[in-house]
Amino acid sequence: MVKKIKKISVIKVFPLLLILVFISTGVLVNKSFSPSVALAVHGDFSTLSPTQSNLLSELVDRYLNIQALLASDTIDGVKEEAQLMSDIAGTLKKSDITGVLKTMTDPVIDAISGLQSGDIKNARSSFAGMSDAFVEYVKGFGKKDAKARDIKIKYCPMKKLSWLQMNQEVKNPFYGKMMLTCGSDVEY
Repeated sequence: MVKKIKKISVIKVFPLLLILVFISTGVLVNKSFSPSVALAVHGDFSTLSPTQSNLLSELVDRYLNIQALLASDTIDGVKEEAQLMSDIAGTLKKSDITGVLKTMTDPVIDAISGLQSGDIKNARSSFAGMSDAFVEYVKGFGKKDAKARDIKIKYCPMKKLSWLQMNQEVKNPFYGKMMLTCGSDVEY
């Protein structure tokens, strides 16, 4: 007696295989998927030139300066830092032959107009929009540099957002003085 094996369509199986791969690599968490987060965590940054690595570190520095300004409830200096970020992201994007740096450059480029708007609410919203890319970068390829520089990841339960900052004491950039200490450390 020969059993007939039912053919399973590749179209039906492939999405399930992708989900299993994403779950096993940590890219699919809480039913959400982000291709940029997947690349930032698992991308091949080993091909970066020393210049590109230095530019990424400089990009993180500009981000940290903006974080400190927003936590202090000031927009003064944010435009200038955003312009420097834009210049660095543009240079990185031009040098990015493999496309792996898109995980950092695209969120920065998307945030520039809000950061340069002169409005603190827009600046905070744009800062939030690019924070995930920086947090994932520090958790992945930039971890060694971030740990050496004592860069912390903080999490705001009210906004459900994370950010990077230099000092230990929480300085929330999303609320500023209104809820300056709202947040906690995230291990990485």
